[in-house]
Amino acid sequence: MLSLLSAWTGLAAVIMAAVMLFRRSFFSPVWLTISVYTAIFSLTLAGMVLWALRKESAGESGVRAQRTQCYAGIGLSFVAIGVVYAIFFQTVE
Repeated sequence: MLSLLSAWTGLAAVIMAAVMLFRRSFFSPVWLTISVYTAIFSLTLAGMVLWALRKESAGESGVRAQRTQCYAGIGLSFVAIGVVYAIFFQTVE
């Protein structure tokens, strides 16, 4: 269940980053903080699940799906953080 939550929170972070990218009026400290913390929360959940599944074999029921969801959450979180930092460094200059 936490692996699925990781993927969804990663998607939420990407959506918030995209909103800030296309609507600069939403680029405020509140949105910036919420977006980055959502991505970090997704990474934390994915890390916890992957750590819990580290000794499980991939053939067991549901293990492969949970790992895939965790990897998706990690990827989405990195994309969201990258977009937020790109926006931030463009506005600072």
